[in-house]
Amino acid sequence: MFKTLAVACTLGLALGHTQEEINRKGAEVMEEYRTDRGHWVSLTDSGMVDHMVDHIGANGFAVAGFFLTKHQGGKKSAYHHDMPGEEEQESDEIFRAYKKMAKDQSWLSDLGLGHKTWTFGYGHMKDVAEQAGCSGVGTRPWDHVCIIVWKTSADGTHMQTAHTTHFGLDFSKPDGVPGPDDVKKFIYKHAKEAVKAHGGEL
Repeated sequence: MFKTLAVACTLGLALGHTQEEINRKGAEVMEEYRTDRGHWVSLTDSGMVDHMVDHIGANGFAVAGFFLTKHQGGKKSAYHHDMPGEEEQESDEIFRAYKKMAKDQSWLSDLGLGHKTWTFGYGHMKDVAEQAGCSGVGTRPWDHVCIIVWKTSADGTHMQTAHTTHFGLDFSKPDGVPGPDDVKKFIYKHAKEAVKAHGGEL
C-alpha cells in the first residue's frame, strides 16, 4: 500500500501536480482502502487487524473487540468455540452493547469524530487477540473481553493505542466482572482523548 502511494506521489510530481493535490489523492486512496471491507469487520486473523489499523488516516479512530470463551462469574460464557454464530453472539450482552456502539455511531459526533463512519472489528480467537495487543489474555480468572482502541492525531502523523481486559476492576470482588457499561466507558474515554504529539509515529 505504501509503495502504491509512493509511486502515485512520484508520478504526481512528474506530472506537475502540487504537493497539496498529491496529499489529497493519497488521503482518498487511504480512505478507499479503509472502507473496502465495511465498518463492521470480523477479525479472524492478524492481517485483518493490520488492515484496519494501517488505513485509519488523519483524525481517525478504530476499535477491536475480542469476545472469548471463558467462564463469567461461575457461568460458562456465550461461546462454545472461536467461530460462533450470530445466535451465540447475540446471547452475550457485552457483545450486543459493543455492536450497538458500532452500528449507531452518532455518539462520536460530540467528540469531533462524526465526520466518518469508523471501523469496529470483532473476533473470538485468543491468538489473534494477543497479536493485536491483548497481552496475557486468558491468564486471569475472568478474561471474556478485550477492547483495543486506536486513534490518530489531526494530521495523521501519530497514533495512540489503548487496550484492556480488566477495565480497572478487581476480579476478586463480586462486582469485579466487567459489563456493557464498562466497555462503553472505556471506548468513549479513549475516543475522547487527544492524541499526544509524542505518541507512536505512523
